[in-house]
Amino acid sequence: PRELFQQLLTESPTPLNQAVAGLRFAKTLEDAVTKGLARDPSARQPTVSALAADVRRGAESAAPSADPGGPLGLIRSLLRRRQH
Repeated sequence: PRELFQQLLTESPTPLNQAVAGLRFAKTLEDAVTKGLARDPSARQPTVSALAADVRRGAESAAPSADPGGPLGLIRSLLRRRQH
């Protein structure tokens, strides 16, 4: 646990497309997540709603895949549920 906290304090977050081998995400989604994780609060989206909107746009910009499951499928289903 101590090493994890040290890593969180001193290292930049791993880009989404490098987090898990074999998983690829749309650049717009990766950019939205990276911006939301910025160390400098002024570099982040100003509100949770703005973060959600950026993530939604990123998820919607992804090309449909043969497998609607996985992390991107989960994000899409959660966003769809949230809209209704």
